[in-house]
Amino acid sequence: MSLNPILIDGEIMVITSESNKTVKWLESLRTKKYRQEYSAFLAEGERLVKDGLNYLAPKLMVFSESYYNNSDCTFCKEPFVVSDSIFRKISETVNPQGIMAVFPIRREKFSDFDRQGGLLLLNKIMDPGNLGTMIRTAEAAGFSHVVLDKGCVDIYNPKVVRSTMSSLFRVHVYQQEDLCNVIADLKSAYQVYAAAYDESAVSVFQTQFGKKSAIIIGNEANGIERSVLEEAEQVVYIPMQGSIESLNASVSAAILMYEYFRQINR
Repeated sequence: MSLNPILIDGEIMVITSESNKTVKWLESLRTKKYRQEYSAFLAEGERLVKDGLNYLAPKLMVFSESYYNNSDCTFCKEPFVVSDSIFRKISETVNPQGIMAVFPIRREKFSDFDRQGGLLLLNKIMDPGNLGTMIRTAEAAGFSHVVLDKGCVDIYNPKVVRSTMSSLFRVHVYQQEDLCNVIADLKSAYQVYAAAYDESAVSVFQTQFGKKSAIIIGNEANGIERSVLEEAEQVVYIPMQGSIESLNASVSAAILMYEYFRQINR
């Protein structure tokens, strides 16, 4: 399938048909099956797209007619322009900005991990907003590497991509089958901590993090799987007051990562 823009007398043609093959292809990328098949994902919004262009060469740049006519699109040599109604059909946002790009999926190999700095390990994180926020926070707290197990939501889910606020392009994300195997591989160089409420748990504020620390965060409803929890060298908890039983997973991840950040930068 050709992804080149349609030209008539040298002018860009605005696509208005929902049955256009490229429009259908763009819609298919909203599902994991086709993202994997085409090794591509959608990034939507001006900031996200322009940030992505600094790291990846896009397969296609897509503009709504109104955005293309009213914005400086000279940074794109081969724009694919669709009517505003078609763009809204492709988009997953309520009020689309009128710009999106199709980027190639990066295939990060955990074997290439340089064993430096903090590492975030995620066990069955299912909420796209949580996962995206964790990746964004990881970059801010100096964690440039994140590992996802097979139970996590797809990293290239459009909601995850938006929630990362461009951190996805800079943080190294590895998708692994089993965190237990990952932890076993890390233990020679890393201290491994698990965020959970357990009899052996120590307050995060009494925990001494080493420079090479791996922090495990578990599923939003069920926490860390027992088999993964047992691989951790230390279980840590976040002290709370009031009647709150637990914190949002991304909030918990942020607290632990920033305590690590505070300790190694003091």
